[in-house]
Amino acid sequence: MQDSSYDNFLNRPHAKLGRVARVAIVGTGLVGATTAYALLISGAVAEIVLIDRDKKRAEGHTDDLRDAALFSHNAKVLAGDFSDCYGADVTIIAAGVSQSASMKSRLDNLQESASILKDIVGEIACHNPRIVLVASNPVDVLTYAVWKWSGLPASRVMGSGTSLDTSRFRRRLGELYGVAADNVHAYIIGEHGDSQVAVLSSARIAGMPLEDFCREQRLACDESTLKTIVNDTRTAGLEILQAKGATYYGVGAALVRIVGAILRKSTRY
Repeated sequence: MQDSSYDNFLNRPHAKLGRVARVAIVGTGLVGATTAYALLISGAVAEIVLIDRDKKRAEGHTDDLRDAALFSHNAKVLAGDFSDCYGADVTIIAAGVSQSASMKSRLDNLQESASILKDIVGEIACHNPRIVLVASNPVDVLTYAVWKWSGLPASRVMGSGTSLDTSRFRRRLGELYGVAADNVHAYIIGEHGDSQVAVLSSARIAGMPLEDFCREQRLACDESTLKTIVNDTRTAGLEILQAKGATYYGVGAALVRIVGAILRKSTRY
């Protein structure tokens, strides 16, 4: 990136027009491949670069995505290498150790994932990436580590955080009260993990504080009911892991939303 200022980058013509020149995805496992597909379907990007030490796998995903382009949006999809991070508007790190249902916490694979990411970040940082978005678990710890390892300004390194947890929380509140998740505004903050915090005090449904909405609609809003929703949100990832062995659709969609917010100065969430 020629400009050290993120604001200067956002003021460039392609950013003002809402065009994404390129998104690079490092790691083409389930999360990386799903994110690439979600980006293609969204029509938000002009170019998607897949980077993986297993070049053959990256090329296979590239061919598969190109076959889908005719039925979705016209975007250039290619298998690249770390040098492509220089020209990418956002570099997504989706590499790491896959979680398993036997793990008690996302922190269980920290050492192994950190070892993998440290080498990757060194290669990415050599090409001065504009924005690095971390999706690898445990995401909060690894995002901090990536920032330190990369030497980039803090404004250019971020993680997916609790975006997926917030989606799970809003969906469950919407299902409980019979409204679309888009009309629920409630957030999970803190860690993407067991210590996450549900901010019930600011929760709103259809523009109304949660308690007021429940009172007007004569719906249950007791502590026990809400505690169940919060606990279900916290354990949602583990339940999916136990059912199908991995989670990737939710985080893939969340990453697409974050990319859009970065490149368009969007505040929609």
